[in-house]
Amino acid sequence: MTESSATPSLPETANDQPGTVYELIREDIISGRLEPSARLKVADLAATYNTSTNPVREALQQLRGEGFVMMEANRGARVVAIDEDFVRDIIEIEMLIEP
Repeated sequence: MTESSATPSLPETANDQPGTVYELIREDIISGRLEPSARLKVADLAATYNTSTNPVREALQQLRGEGFVMMEANRGARVVAIDEDFVRDIIEIEMLIEP
């Protein structure tokens, strides 16, 4: 194995696994590392998670579908505020899905 084929010691991301970037961004939203109403720039997120822009775009679309991110035409994506109502809705959805 040559040194040029070695990967950097950054956390593994979505280079081959699109779900991983989704999980990392989701965790950053839930933990508050990405603050409510924060603008989510695809290029910045790709650099942060050491991946290309396509997995980031896919992750943002999935997060939009789950209500974590809102998309505005010509304005990009923003983090949705996680409040008591949001958490209650998520718990209710999980309770309906589990049985």
